Amino acid sequence: MKLEHLRHPLDERRTGTMPKHTEPQANGELRRLLDRMLPAYKITAENTQQIVGNPGLQPDILITAPGRAPVVIEAEFMQAYSAEHEAKDRLGLEVVGAARHIDAAIAGWMGLGWWCRWYVPM
Repeated sequence: MKLEHLRHPLDERRTGTMPKHTEPQANGELRRLLDRMLPAYKITAENTQQIVGNPGLQPDILITAPGRAPVVIEAEFMQAYSAEHEAKDRLGLEVVGAARHIDAAIAGWMGLGWWCRWYVPM
């Protein structure tokens, strides 16, 4: 599955049509892609009830595996500022059923291309 078929909101200016996909749909596509790349890992997208003490917190993508620290991906369609803030805020949080805390977070922006920043605790 490729993310290339997802249309960016700026497509409206280029084609006169509204984008057909939302951020949760894009996150679902990214989850499916990661599932195929990382079959030994559990990858969830847009789920609540995953963070201990924060049942309403909804990481865009959460990657877990036995014996490994969880990794979270926060991705945005347009403004990456919230993705960076959310990614940093996820560091150190405890994941339900995981033996370790979130040790790394990725903030990404799906715009005219894709960029990301990797965060680890200091």
